Amino acid sequence: MSVNRDAARRLAHTFLWAVTLNFAWEMAQAPFCESMGTVWQATRRCFVASLGDGVLILLVVALGGTMCRTSRGFVELTVATDTCAALAGLALAVAVEQWGLASGRWAYQVHMPRVPYTDMGAVPLAQMVILTPLSLWLAGRRGAKTTR
Repeated sequence: MSVNRDAARRLAHTFLWAVTLNFAWEMAQAPFCESMGTVWQATRRCFVASLGDGVLILLVVALGGTMCRTSRGFVELTVATDTCAALAGLALAVAVEQWGLASGRWAYQVHMPRVPYTDMGAVPLAQMVILTPLSLWLAGRRGAKTTR
């Protein structure tokens, strides 16, 4: 299999894992957010958000080589690349949360844990810190199985 095909497969697996994991997280954190409408409306909103989260994780992958100062990017996952992916996920999450709160796209219930000295929710920030490297790891495991 060619390198380009392997890379495309790895990106597709990363995106699918990212969307799946983020959809579950979005649904689990929904009670911390202001009313999102009916169950169907909330599910649709969480799914759309998970698609956006998947795109953000692909952005982390695209920038992986630059951020980690390696030509292999996130192909070979190590403690260093996992840490880099988690920090990149955090940086993107902070930017998205600030935008979403400032624009009124979402708001939190009073019981949402907050990052000290900010209005940002700790749960959505933890989401990208945890799920970014986990999506990469799961995609790598899946890719390793298909090449054996």
